[in-house]
Amino acid sequence: MFKSTIFITLLLFTMSCGYEPLNSKKNKINGGNFSIAQINFIGDREINIKIKEKLSTYSNNTREKNYTLNIESESLKRTIAKDIKGNPSLFNLSIKIIVQLKREDNTGTKFIFNENFKYNNNEDKFEMKRYEREIKHNLAQTISNSLITKLSNLQ
Repeated sequence: MFKSTIFITLLLFTMSCGYEPLNSKKNKINGGNFSIAQINFIGDREINIKIKEKLSTYSNNTREKNYTLNIESESLKRTIAKDIKGNPSLFNLSIKIIVQLKREDNTGTKFIFNENFKYNNNEDKFEMKRYEREIKHNLAQTISNSLITKLSNLQ
């Protein structure tokens, strides 16, 4: 009886506190104080698609701040280490994104985002390509989250 009474009181307190997840879609759409009028992409297609997916919730909303974004993306895969035979054993995938932001009053700001990831070589080339694509998508999402945070905090 005592356990059920504690459980019910805890349930009532937590239900009435107004808790909402911080990164819920509702908060992203309604809580953002900006909207994106237009996005222009140049560069790596895969990265651009991931960024566009992430920023699509902020498009065509009428908010206090309305931005136009020009996004230039590039990815670079470098060999960091080789084995005894000279075959690559360690790679570094780096993504660089340059965002030029234009406000409604034609003032602009430029942001540069860089992300890197090191990974080992794989003998199966198909799995290697799939893994590289997955890394690229994850890095693009990380940069997109950083961009959204920057846009939200702009004055």
